[in-house]
Amino acid sequence: MKVVDPLKLAIARELRSGQFNPLARLRDYDYGTLQHERDLRLALEAILPHESPAVIDFTPFSALSIAPDRVSAFLELMASPLSSSDGFALVRGESKLEKALREEWSHVHIPFISFDREGNLVERFAGHNSKLLVDLQTRFPFSTLLEFRQFWSDRLFRKYLSAGGIILPTESNGFFVKTEIEGKPFLQMDNGMYTSCYLSIKHMLTRPQDLLDCAYEVTYRLLGGYCDDTISHTRDVDTLVVANQSSLFVAAAVQAITGIQLCVIDKVGPIPAKRISAARNTVLSGARAALLAEVMATGAEIDKALMVLNAIDTEVCQVICCFNLSIGRPFLVSPESIFSLCTPREEIRYVYRSG
Repeated sequence: MKVVDPLKLAIARELRSGQFNPLARLRDYDYGTLQHERDLRLALEAILPHESPAVIDFTPFSALSIAPDRVSAFLELMASPLSSSDGFALVRGESKLEKALREEWSHVHIPFISFDREGNLVERFAGHNSKLLVDLQTRFPFSTLLEFRQFWSDRLFRKYLSAGGIILPTESNGFFVKTEIEGKPFLQMDNGMYTSCYLSIKHMLTRPQDLLDCAYEVTYRLLGGYCDDTISHTRDVDTLVVANQSSLFVAAAVQAITGIQLCVIDKVGPIPAKRISAARNTVLSGARAALLAEVMATGAEIDKALMVLNAIDTEVCQVICCFNLSIGRPFLVSPESIFSLCTPREEIRYVYRSG
């Protein structure tokens, strides 16, 4: 599967032009300018045969700013790559784009799935083609946009694992001490524990596009979805907190997209009372925050940050982790408030143990 996000294409263009917080600029705009068409065409042309099916996600947009005499040409732009890849579009219910796709079905056969503003599936549409409708149900078995984005982010992040982001004890590197336990190679961590591998998000996201892709999925979780008339002025949190510099790598990109306030609590360690007293005078005191972690293994790394935040009266509304290795879980936050974008423990055969 290959997902094309027109909103992400627009964000990328805004960022390249030096704009900060593009979501605020894009919140009320209509989709369909000539520049949007050019960006979409390039993205569709880059779809490879093995990436079938292609999915175009138009759900952030309710309007379509295309002259009536150009609507057919715009839809034809999508028709060929979607047809060749058994693809389909995701649209907002009762939007101008949904109406255009219905009216032009006899000329441009683009199956689509519509959703309401809360992201619940409303309809799968394939004209009167019952076989195509069954295929559409098979290719998209999800009932909400959130389920779909969770599925897609997991697949996307697993791709990063093969991009040089896994440091193995069998490889020569200057990051960790290598050792053997019971005849198997391990890396010794700073806390004295041993691990079968180490996930380095900085090594995974060396390409700017990969960093944007990652930040886009984190932002989706942070906002609870993308919606053209709610982005940037109704969010559950006002601060994004990270507990180390690796997480800051992703969080900085999220801040560039959203403009959200970003705070770092790095190398927490023991927490003397005088440090807590000083921290109460910071912007974190009384803030509604989301905690972002690039990797969660035992959950202790999350609890350590939560202890600091709780002590300075910061309300942590959610914890977002890019990779959840599922060795344990934090005790200071409910499981319902933890959102994991990828859970690759079984795939990478992750082991975390004492000597």
